[in-house]
Amino acid sequence: MADLSVWLHAVQARLAKATPGPWEIYHPRYSNLKVATKDRVICHLDDVSDRAEADFIAHAPTDLTHALRLVEVGRKAVEALRES
Repeated sequence: MADLSVWLHAVQARLAKATPGPWEIYHPRYSNLKVATKDRVICHLDDVSDRAEADFIAHAPTDLTHALRLVEVGRKAVEALRES
């Protein structure tokens, strides 16, 4: 469990340092995509065929936040079972 806790804290720290969202995909008239907030570009993708990658990147902060919450719920459930 210690390794999981260390990893979870590391992921949470990286998430906390990332630019706050929401992150969205912008498709300018030319042939690249960018993932950005209203104030900051997170990344550029050089080809519109990278839409799946842009979608993954844009959703990463939200998806990670939800996944971390679910891991915490599961961890608490396991602890409760061990204590009973």
